[in-house]
Amino acid sequence: GDETILVVEDEDHVRVLIGSALREQGYNVLLSTEKKEELQQVLQGNGHIDLIVSDVIMPTRNGPEVVQSIQSRFPHIKVLFMSGYSDDHISSSGVLNKGVNFIQKPFTPRRLLLKIRSVLDGQ
Repeated sequence: GDETILVVEDEDHVRVLIGSALREQGYNVLLSTEKKEELQQVLQGNGHIDLIVSDVIMPTRNGPEVVQSIQSRFPHIKVLFMSGYSDDHISSSGVLNKGVNFIQKPFTPRRLLLKIRSVLDGQ
């Protein structure tokens, strides 16, 4: 792909690994944690983002809060949430609504790339 993807993940090694896998496939990648200051710095000067790939549970803000703040600037952005917690646990905790795009950690780079392509293509 040639789309721009913002990866929001609090674990440095996971964020870097995802970024590397996406760059190898031709995606433009922006990396950030959930911290407001860091996100603002990453988003400055970026005119278009196609997809946010965000962890759900992070230390200072959860994924849905981060996404909501970004969607105020990019209202039509697509979103893929990821978590080490199960989809059922995340849904029952009230953090995510059922039916959102979600991938369970751990995942292989191939599985992540297929899921991202599916979300970007609206499938």
